[in-house]
Order: sequence, then structure tokens, then C-alpha cells
Amino acid sequence: MVEAFLGIQILALSFSMLMLFLSFTQFKRKNIGSPEFIFWVICWTLVIFFAFFPRTLDPIVGGRFVARALDAVMLIAFIILSYLGFQNHIGVKSLQKEIETLVREMALKEKKKK
Repeated sequence: MVEAFLGIQILALSFSMLMLFLSFTQFKRKNIGSPEFIFWVICWTLVIFFAFFPRTLDPIVGGRFVARALDAVMLIAFIILSYLGFQNHIGVKSLQKEIETLVREMALKEKKKK
């Protein structure tokens, strides 16, 4: 049975593709490692899968159906929080690299003094 795409499905697909692209660029810049990159690829691929095949969640959701407007609000909130969480993660990784570089340089300077 072929179903028409809803706007929310198109939004979820677009957002997931953007996040996959951002994950890839951060991986190429070496801001995230391979395990983290694989984790994010799996997460965004699952979002795409569930956007295309939302009925696969029916057994899990069961009788917990809520109004469509609330579903849309919750999905948008999830998207925003996911994006902010990802950006926060990238920022922390960048700071960790900078601190590691500074500590390494300081240790080398101190060793040269002795």
C-alpha cells in the first residue's frame, strides 16, 4: 500500500539528511571519531527509516495515540533538541582537542626547561 508523504515526513527526511551531512563534515574535520560518527549515522538513518515507515512503530505505540498536532509539536521539539545536542557535542569535542594540544605544548616546554 502506497501512502502519500506527509509534510512532517518530508521535514524529518530533510532534517536527517542535513544532520548526516553535518556528521560527515565533522568526521572529515576530525572533530568526531569513527565510533561517534557511526553512532550519529545510525541515529539519523533510523529517523529516516521511521519517517518512511512510521507503521513499524505501531506495535510499540499501541493505544498511546495522541492528537496529530501534538505529534507534530513533539517531533519538532525533538528535532530542535537533537540539533542542539549534536552542536553541543561537537563544541565539547573541539574544546577537548584544544585543551589536549595546550597541555601537550606546556608539558613539552616544561621538559625542555629541565
